[in-house]
Amino acid sequence: MLILAVSPDVAAHLARALMLYERRAADRGEVVPAELVTVAEAAIVASRRQAAPTWPVGVADGGPGADDAPVLLTTAAAGRLLSVSTRQVDRLLSDGTLSRVRLGGAVRVARSEIDELVASRVAAQRKVS
Repeated sequence: MLILAVSPDVAAHLARALMLYERRAADRGEVVPAELVTVAEAAIVASRRQAAPTWPVGVADGGPGADDAPVLLTTAAAGRLLSVSTRQVDRLLSDGTLSRVRLGGAVRVARSEIDELVASRVAAQRKVS
């Protein structure tokens, strides 16, 4: 078994090359192995795949479109949203200021907790001044 991970462009070139080979082999009366036909068909399908969906620019970091932002953020995205380093986010998680949400082996931070943290800090600073 052979598994290839190639871009859609490479898959399209591979599909064209294999189809050309099949035509020439058929013209000469040669038998094309079934496995080669299967690879050609897979290459055609791979070349037509659509790109994975992406978030609009700025969504993960609280920019334009943040209302549609994901509910759970990576520590890096949480750091960007708070304008702090990922190490500072880790400290907030360690001291219990923010709660960890585990998804398999991944650690995420709830967007709502970040919003609550910011609101409470702003309110506390208003009382001081």
